[in-house]
Amino acid sequence: MRLHGSSRGRVTTPVVIFTIGHSNHPAEHFLELLRAHGITAVADVRSKPYTKYAKHFCREQVERLLRGAGIHYVFLGNQIGGKPDDPKLLGSDGKPDYARIAASPEFAAGIDRLVKGASRQTIALMCGEENPANCHRHHLIAPALAVRGVRVSHILGDSSVVEDEELKTLQSRKIGQTQNSLFS
Repeated sequence: MRLHGSSRGRVTTPVVIFTIGHSNHPAEHFLELLRAHGITAVADVRSKPYTKYAKHFCREQVERLLRGAGIHYVFLGNQIGGKPDDPKLLGSDGKPDYARIAASPEFAAGIDRLVKGASRQTIALMCGEENPANCHRHHLIAPALAVRGVRVSHILGDSSVVEDEELKTLQSRKIGQTQNSLFS
């Protein structure tokens, strides 16, 4: 496990990588969210970094916006995006197969790059979906980072943060509440 900070060889804090969904936020609000959490680099993890609804989040525009705010931008959607073009990474239904994606060399290289970068930058993984429970940031990327000892924190639109572990617990409770018991 790669960790930040030490005192005479003792480890103090684990590496944290944030995630954020741009949703249809105005550009300034998005920048405020990043600043509030000390983000110094954004890794765009959208397979196709374009949107019809919030043009300021298309790849070239968001890269320019972030650069102007002093935040580094890197595109990683070709390595750790949730909707790959490669048919070998799709299930028989044509939908992305996260197990296949996670096992690919490209995905492993993207995760390596994130872990390495997180030792120098405060990174936020950016995708379009605001709710991380509905996004590959939570279902695909966060588990791969957790295996490497990286803590994943999701920035929400109101600037609050939910830890990935907490999100898993909340989802489990929600599923348990919506399922009917055989004996009820």
